[in-house]
Amino acid sequence: MITVFALFWISLLYFVVRFKFSTLKRWSKNVTEIYMVHWVILGILYYLVISNPLNIWVMLILTAAVLLVSDLIAHLYLKFKANYLSNKQNA
Repeated sequence: MITVFALFWISLLYFVVRFKFSTLKRWSKNVTEIYMVHWVILGILYYLVISNPLNIWVMLILTAAVLLVSDLIAHLYLKFKANYLSNKQNA
């Protein structure tokens, strides 16, 4: 069942961002940073959600939100890291 959901989710993302390959390229390039941020967010959400089970629609919206927030935080982290290394090199 999880495999079917994963294939469905990947297919859905492909068709949603079909003409927006820059997003997929960024996700592919920054997969480690997104992965780490994603698991930190999931760890925090685990303690919030464990006492109140959610229905499938809330879970789907939460999944999309976690993906977008993980992408945003990873992007900001990489910008901060690039600026920090650039300033460190110039000093």
